[in-house]
Amino acid sequence: MQVALSNGVVATKVLQDVLLDSVVWPGTIEFNVAWKEGCVFARGTEGSIDLKSGVPIDPLVQALEQGGLSTRCFKDLRGLQYSKLLVNLINPVLMILIHDNYRSC
Repeated sequence: MQVALSNGVVATKVLQDVLLDSVVWPGTIEFNVAWKEGCVFARGTEGSIDLKSGVPIDPLVQALEQGGLSTRCFKDLRGLQYSKLLVNLINPVLMILIHDNYRSC
C-alpha cells in the first residue's frame, strides 16, 4: 500500500493509475513542510496527518502515533484536501502583499 500525502485533490488517482498493482490511500497534512538542503524536510507549523479511515491504514496510524505524530482519520477527505489546496494557493499571494506593504513603509 502507498499513501498519497499531497496538496492536491487528484494525486491519489494519478498515483493509482501509475501504481496499478498497489493500493493508494489518500491523505493530507495540516502543517507546512520545508524542503531543505540535502533532502531534509522540516516541519514548520503544528498540525496532524489526516488519512482516509479504513482497516488497511490502521497499522500506519498506530506507527505514526507511536512516533509522536498526531493522526486523524476521516471517512471523506475531499473537504480537507480542497481547504489545504486553497491555503497553499493563498500563501504566495499573502507573501507578495506582505512584502509590498513592507516596501511601502
